[in-house]
Amino acid sequence: MTPASAQPNPLTERRTTRRVAVVRAASSGRIAAGRAFSMVELLVVLAVVVLLMSLLMPAISSVKENARRIVCSSNLRQIGFATAQYAGDNDGHLPAAVVLEDASLGGPQELMSSHRGVKAGQWDGLGLLFKRGYCEQPACFYCPSHHGNHPYERYANDWWDRADLANSNQPVDGPIYMNYHYGGDRSWNPSNIARRRLYDTKKGSQLVIATDGLRSVGDFNHDVGLNVLRSDGAVSWFNSGPKVRSYLPTIDENGLTVSGEEDYAGLWNVIEELANQ
Repeated sequence: MTPASAQPNPLTERRTTRRVAVVRAASSGRIAAGRAFSMVELLVVLAVVVLLMSLLMPAISSVKENARRIVCSSNLRQIGFATAQYAGDNDGHLPAAVVLEDASLGGPQELMSSHRGVKAGQWDGLGLLFKRGYCEQPACFYCPSHHGNHPYERYANDWWDRADLANSNQPVDGPIYMNYHYGGDRSWNPSNIARRRLYDTKKGSQLVIATDGLRSVGDFNHDVGLNVLRSDGAVSWFNSGPKVRSYLPTIDENGLTVSGEEDYAGLWNVIEELANQ
């Protein structure tokens, strides 16, 4: 009879078999963790990721621009509400625009300025809405899609500094430009100097109070179109960017000099026709 110590132990044999299998797998490069990617497979994965990103980026950019367009529209509505309050307190008159009274100040292209900078306290056009408290935050005069030389950050301190100097005779250098173009309180035609009121109509059409910047190509906030504020408070979007841009001049490197020879009156007629379609 075979002694118990001489009989084979099944548990020991199974452990030995597993050790041998692990050693053989390691020596052959096939470990239990799994097979690594080959270079070709890695390149295929990267190509797929790049392709998906190229497909998604335009959509993401479009969503962002649509969001900025909505903020722009909201800004113009705030301006419209402030203008209505101003008119209600001033016999229906719109904020006065000095640049339409004095041709030496530049003319219609300068209706994007809120402060002329000739002396402290000389607010102009839509800037009067801020000066007199109808629009308390100057950020509403700036479009988030603006890509030109006049972002809000450039003038943020100037708005408040010049408000503090309102009763001073200290000179202030340079105008403050906004991102919206004011329609003014009178016709852009020099032969017609009569002031307009908020609810004046011409053959039933509404006045255009303000729109996206028209001072130069760089001031045109959106590539494909523009928001327009009418005297009834409505803000509408028009996909007429290329047509409007064709009227606009280029601008110098400093972003302060624009030719007054452009047909701004003709351009404003185009915008009023769009707004009253």
